[in-house]
Amino acid sequence: MRGGASIVKLRPKSYIIRFAKTYLIPTKYDGVKKKARKAVSDFKNRRKRRKVREFYQKNIVVEIHRTIEELLSNEKSRITFICGSDQIWNPQFQPNQLFYLDFSTKLNIKKYSYAASIAVSSLAKEECEYYKRKLKDFEGVSVREKTGKYLLDELLDKNVRVDVDPVLLLGADKWESMMSARFSGKDYILLYMLRPMPELLSFAKMVAQSRGLKLLYIGDFDYDDADIESCHDAGVEDFLNAIYSARYVITNSFHATVFSTIFKKKFCSYAVSRTGTRVLDFLDDFNLQECRIDDLNRTDYSFNQKIDWDEISSIINRKKQESLKYIRSIVNQDK
Repeated sequence: MRGGASIVKLRPKSYIIRFAKTYLIPTKYDGVKKKARKAVSDFKNRRKRRKVREFYQKNIVVEIHRTIEELLSNEKSRITFICGSDQIWNPQFQPNQLFYLDFSTKLNIKKYSYAASIAVSSLAKEECEYYKRKLKDFEGVSVREKTGKYLLDELLDKNVRVDVDPVLLLGADKWESMMSARFSGKDYILLYMLRPMPELLSFAKMVAQSRGLKLLYIGDFDYDDADIESCHDAGVEDFLNAIYSARYVITNSFHATVFSTIFKKKFCSYAVSRTGTRVLDFLDDFNLQECRIDDLNRTDYSFNQKIDWDEISSIINRKKQESLKYIRSIVNQDK
């Protein structure tokens, strides 16, 4: 876009509507019980959510708009939109206007995606038709996982590229400069979970007990367990430091997996059902297959993976440069 860049976020006017969609109205994937549990957990995590908002305000330029119409009325000179990244193209979130830049306007708009994640390994017929309709007028289509590329290659008559998650566009030193020192000097295993998994919690407790280490838990959902130390108020800076300072990391989160790689930690990652291809593709792309854990009942797990960090750093840098070249080609197209 001319004259600078910013992140656009749509936020409905009604707080009641936002609250109902988040905590009350069940969906195909999130039932009433899960919605209720999220409401309780979000209340306990309210300080974390405040810290995340403060991080956004400090580090990211965000434009808040209430509707698509309001967004377009303010964009007399904007000609380029980039949507991405993460799970914006997960079929769970269809239909969605903003994630697919789906709006009618007389402005001369060009549409691109960057590292958009479909997150699943197969699509229903109606989902395929949705992608074909909504992506047909994109100038450039970039996804984050090779599985997503395979799916879209079958649907679109255009090149689909694979690019790294945006967090890999910054080096470890940059992320280290942002982190707090909250967990520095402590000896613990970090369990980071966005999706609740009692079986992964049991596995992490077993691993921690076998090594005589404290188990620190950070995640969206609350666990009332005397054997773990739960942290409900970890902001972005604390999240980075929690991974950086941990002896080991156990997770079912894509981004905890990526940051464990950035900080060269000993870790294991569990690929959850339905959206596990995100983790599997990442581990495969960066030769980290040994960091995958499938059997949560095993009692002899060790973190003795033989990881060539020099090779992995080389792969990251190569993929990073390819992705930056793509971004620059978009930004510089009208200069």
